[in-house]
Amino acid sequence: ATAPPSDPLLEIGIRYPDSDSGSRFRVADLVPRGDFTRGLVTNLANPKALVFFGAVLTPFLREEVSPAWSVALVAGMIAVALAWFGGLALVASHRVVNERVGRLLPWVDVVASTLFVVVGVAFVVTALA
Repeated sequence: ATAPPSDPLLEIGIRYPDSDSGSRFRVADLVPRGDFTRGLVTNLANPKALVFFGAVLTPFLREEVSPAWSVALVAGMIAVALAWFGGLALVASHRVVNERVGRLLPWVDVVASTLFVVVGVAFVVTALA
């Protein structure tokens, strides 16, 4: 008998609780525990997210804007963020996506690292000029 194809995610310890459907997402996974809680705490503790949302919202929260509109803007921003990250989590939880990302991740790391170095060098050169 031939061995099943190697799954790079299984090799690094990622397991699929629902292997029959091809997806990691199940209704029972909606309970806030484990991965969900870790992701929520990580994002809430991320200062970059706070700076980003502050930078995006600040121009719109002026004295001329009523408190009701200010609350609506903040609520809209939260809704967009929840929709984006929720949708991203659902897509990323699918086994096929995980397998492809697992194979492409080393190349993504190389390209991203190269871009960060190029941008960093450009900042230094601009600052010294």
